[in-house]
Amino acid sequence: MVFGIILERAGRKYYESFLYDFQFITMMLEAIHLEHYKIMVDNPILHILKKLMV
Repeated sequence: MVFGIILERAGRKYYESFLYDFQFITMMLEAIHLEHYKIMVDNPILHILKKLMV
């Protein structure tokens, strides 16, 4: 029974740690994506190329 309690607590800590790491990685990927999108939107060369293609 004691082993089961220890195993449950260790599993819960591992799960919470994994969830925290996953949220951190997701947040970093969103930040990279938004920064890339901002660069693409504000890029004057990209605006010129879009106007030339229309």
